[in-house]
Amino acid sequence: MNRSAFTGQRNVWKPADLTMRYDFVREANSWKIDDIRGSSDGEAWSIHEMLTDSLKS
Repeated sequence: MNRSAFTGQRNVWKPADLTMRYDFVREANSWKIDDIRGSSDGEAWSIHEMLTDSLKS
């Protein structure tokens, strides 16, 4: 399995909030999004983590 990550920037005030990361996984000759990560008010977040936590409830 191959992995890749892309980075983008947003216009916000806190430096830690400027970057969003898109993590991709290569499966069966195509790229699929594995996770989207960033921060809000300096606090890190991950879509993968949010979905995993929601399934535990």
